[in-house]
Amino acid sequence: MEKMVAENPMYVSSGAVMTQIKGSTDLFELTRNLKDKEYVGTNFMKTPRPERFKRYDGPYISLKTTMSKANEIIPLHEMNIQLLEQLLLISYSITSVKFYGYQSEMVWSYPSAGACYPVEVYVVINNVEGVVPGVYHYSPVNAILHRISNLEHDFLLKESVLPEDYDANFYLIFTVVPWRSCWKYSYRGYRFGYIDTGHILANFQLVLSSMDVPYSAYTHCRSQYLKTLLNLDAMEEPVGIISIGNNKRHPLERPIRDAVFTAMRDEPRSRPVFNSKEEASTFDWTPITGIQEAVKLETYTPVLEWKSSYKVPAPWKLDELSAHVFKRRSCSAFLPVPIASSDLSEMLSLIADMEFPIQLYTVIHAVEDYTPGLYRVDQAGAVLIQQGDYRSESLRLCLDQDFVYDSSVVFFFAADRTNIAEGALWKTQQRLIDAGALGQMMYLKSRTLNLGFSVIGGYYDLEARDLFGLDVQVEMIYCGVLGKEDTNSAFKVKKDRYQLNLPNANVSDRNGFQGEQNQMIIELLKERAARFGHRLALKFGDESYTYAEFWEQIERYAERFKQEIPNDYPVGINMRNHPVYLFTYYGLLLSGHIPMLIDHTFTQDEVAFIRDHYHLGSIIRLEKTNEIQIDVFSNVYESFDADHFVNVATCRFSSGTTGKPKCLMFTHEAVLNAATNWAKAASITENDVVLCTALFHNGLAFNTSMLSVFLSGAQLVIHKQLTPKSIWETVTNENISVFVAFPVVFDMLSKSKFCADNHRLRLCLSSSAPLHYHIKNAFRERAGITICDYYGIVEAGPATFKDSKHPDSLGRPITGVDLRIVNEEGETILTDEPGILQIKSSSMAKGYYNSDIAFLELITPDGYYHTNDRAFIRDGYLYVTGRTNDLINVAGKKVDPFEIENVLIKLSGVRDVAVVGVPNNSLTSEYPVAFLVVDEPITEETIVKFCQSRLAPFKLPQKYLFIDQIPRSGVGKIKRQELIEGLHEEAAKS
Repeated sequence: MEKMVAENPMYVSSGAVMTQIKGSTDLFELTRNLKDKEYVGTNFMKTPRPERFKRYDGPYISLKTTMSKANEIIPLHEMNIQLLEQLLLISYSITSVKFYGYQSEMVWSYPSAGACYPVEVYVVINNVEGVVPGVYHYSPVNAILHRISNLEHDFLLKESVLPEDYDANFYLIFTVVPWRSCWKYSYRGYRFGYIDTGHILANFQLVLSSMDVPYSAYTHCRSQYLKTLLNLDAMEEPVGIISIGNNKRHPLERPIRDAVFTAMRDEPRSRPVFNSKEEASTFDWTPITGIQEAVKLETYTPVLEWKSSYKVPAPWKLDELSAHVFKRRSCSAFLPVPIASSDLSEMLSLIADMEFPIQLYTVIHAVEDYTPGLYRVDQAGAVLIQQGDYRSESLRLCLDQDFVYDSSVVFFFAADRTNIAEGALWKTQQRLIDAGALGQMMYLKSRTLNLGFSVIGGYYDLEARDLFGLDVQVEMIYCGVLGKEDTNSAFKVKKDRYQLNLPNANVSDRNGFQGEQNQMIIELLKERAARFGHRLALKFGDESYTYAEFWEQIERYAERFKQEIPNDYPVGINMRNHPVYLFTYYGLLLSGHIPMLIDHTFTQDEVAFIRDHYHLGSIIRLEKTNEIQIDVFSNVYESFDADHFVNVATCRFSSGTTGKPKCLMFTHEAVLNAATNWAKAASITENDVVLCTALFHNGLAFNTSMLSVFLSGAQLVIHKQLTPKSIWETVTNENISVFVAFPVVFDMLSKSKFCADNHRLRLCLSSSAPLHYHIKNAFRERAGITICDYYGIVEAGPATFKDSKHPDSLGRPITGVDLRIVNEEGETILTDEPGILQIKSSSMAKGYYNSDIAFLELITPDGYYHTNDRAFIRDGYLYVTGRTNDLINVAGKKVDPFEIENVLIKLSGVRDVAVVGVPNNSLTSEYPVAFLVVDEPITEETIVKFCQSRLAPFKLPQKYLFIDQIPRSGVGKIKRQELIEGLHEEAAKS
């Protein structure tokens, strides 16, 4: 980091800025986010991350932790431990743990900048049935109350509340540990601590209102008194209080009270477990402590202004409110579509009714009946300041976050310093808490409107103020964005201010790619058709089409689709490989429809499932006459939402080997990235002639042939007959330079008499199923060329390209792809040890459509897709060893069936093999069973001896079964479940 600071020009004036900050006790000036000054004072990446919660040792009270699983939460009114549990577990807790493969992330009931969570909560109990009076620390991680003292010093609390709240049943005290946020965000982290407090205070106030429990909320306090009461160290600052209930029982008489405290004095108490403060001591706290001291000097006897001055909205039902809190998710992607004007009106009405002491300004991007532009919000609603398209300006102000560009409305929360009297620095702290509370209530309201909302702490303060032409006395203190959430773009990682402004960071533009890829697929294809007009683009038997003729066919089909496909539902393409397939696919894109690519070998039942479940409005088939048949359905899909297909270019399906096919949506960006990055890796040029025998719906053809060929100005040849003779005649007669095929095709060719070295092939591509070494060797011996067996998955597109080096590998990552190997704890494996493969790709799917499986659950917090493949990386090359869900558990040891298969296939006479795991009789372990297809009789003794010399004893198959054929999918993947089911059927018969 020190080197980056020295070399980066943004740090040139940091010393002057630091000197200015040190001499200031202006909270807003201290915590502004200034362009090119983001790093002043930060310790992020220099020192270990602080813990995000305090730990205590000693006696505690354990609370229930199943609140979020209740079907209906009924509010309680009695001041007992059950009420306290409800209040704490709904308002301030870890609501869930999200797992991304083997990684996990705690989700809290409130948002926090950079997931720093600097707020702590303490409970001071006077009279709650089931809890001994005293002072407690609440741990949301474990849902427990640690008792830290009795009430002999409760008079210290009364220094911060008005007399009417002296005898509350209990109090909540909110503190901030600034180092947790300042470690990452420097002085701006101090602002975030108060804003986070506002979010939590809003939760508590809303829950208490829903419970109909009386309370008072204070957003200022005499912190030095509360620090003593709570026994806090210098690094923790009390910032707010909520007094709850009116203690109906008379307080104990002083003599009795003293006697009780004397009896309790020797009882054990919990003590905080302190971590080393050496890292925090390296931070310059001078300006922050200066502000804290200034606030203390101007803080006297409590006044009404210390209380929160806004009105809490009419209460939600408690179960509805808790559901919104438990499901809290900061929106990371929006659909770039208008929201209804009624939705914005409801949000503005909520804001007006609460009467927050905050000014609100908005940038409206897309709201029905609203002119895009800059607006001021007042009691009457949104008032236009300046019309215009400000999406790009919003994006720039908010640190180039994609979701800001796509949102419908951007809100800026502002405080007018002219309304803050001189000598009332504490009021600036209040405004920050108010801003957090407003942001939380706007988020909860957005959930009732089925919209997405995300608050933002990272934006440029002064530039935002200048955008609206505001006076220098107006401070921008918070930001939030509203729009229609794109739930299918869950893989997009919402970056924070620090990540986006790393020195010399390679931050892509909002589309994630550069140059011509910003164009839509069809626009780019049209440009290529014009550039390569008379060159041959496509050939199928005796049919051939130049680029100009290819484009004419696309336009002709598009016109027909506009006339004959009357609805906005997706359109299925269910046909074999043929030029008409390409005319149909690109014609649908040109006519504005969403094509879904269906495997033409699917059964009628499978196609019917896809039609109904994925809301197809029509299916296009190819007749024997090579004319298309458009089947338009009369179905009306009530749950269909066309907005979810915004920016979607294509829908493709998973293989369905583990259940019903899952529909994956791909944006234009992803499809273009897959094609251009692959063309670059494979060095495809206009001189290439590409033969594709793989089916177009499959990723092997889709990624390597359907678009990359045409973007490169090359020629695509579609096979007409899948026989060794016809394929090899095409290879030789058409001067094929790139040959794309499934492993079964290469296997078939290598065993035929036609395959030879009489060709001009420079590249042979295989994927979609494992390519056994004997197929590689046999084809190389016959054709004199090595097959490039690259790695790719449907969710992430093509991932690697294989050169002539390391023949046993699957190659190195192509442009736009990062690979890593992790262990079962989610930790990256830096050696060449095997583990679980994770992939980050610029051609990643947008998400699953209409699926119970959340794509988010398969994406790590930093954007990697968690595959089911086991692999290792050596010298930058990928080696896949098998699949995690195929592993055989032999007495606790994991055995990869692929490893055993690779041994058995090398035995002379074995043509094909599959290995599965079968449970033993006691269901305590599994054992391997091998299925073999042989060309000549082989004794079991020969097989056993062959395996014993090459496999560890626990990896040896316990049974060897000879069968006529290994069941495989259309692309050659072994149907292991079918083999296992066959074994069960045989066992049942016997």
